[in-house]
Amino acid sequence: MRRLGDYADDAVRFASPYVKRTGEFFENAGDSAKDWYYTKKRAYMRKYHPTALEKLCDAISGSMRLIMIIVSIAGGIVAVLLAARAIANKFYFSKHRIIGYNETDEAPEEAQDASDEQTDAESDAEPEDDEAIKKEKGYIVL
Repeated sequence: MRRLGDYADDAVRFASPYVKRTGEFFENAGDSAKDWYYTKKRAYMRKYHPTALEKLCDAISGSMRLIMIIVSIAGGIVAVLLAARAIANKFYFSKHRIIGYNETDEAPEEAQDASDEQTDAESDAEPEDDEAIKKEKGYIVL
């Protein structure tokens, strides 16, 4: 038994470098496992907790159908309104343009005399033809 203590001391001295290397190996293995775990965790968090830009891109791509539906509805409404306007212009509204009254009727006497001289000169130039031309173009002469 007294030699057992010496053998134990020799065994400890012999095994201490191996135990130290084994401890370092397991410490490195633990660090490697921790790194692997955090790498996988970061990948998981990126996948299920995207950044603001990724969220925006996902929202735009996901709502593209909705945007297209809204645009098509708006386009359809505009087309219907344009068609209704064209039909109303064709059938219900007059194509004639109204020419206003002669403003010189209410002018002062001096301007009235000058305008009378102009109208006399214009009346000699066949005003009926002028009115006929205007009627042909679609004007209504009052």
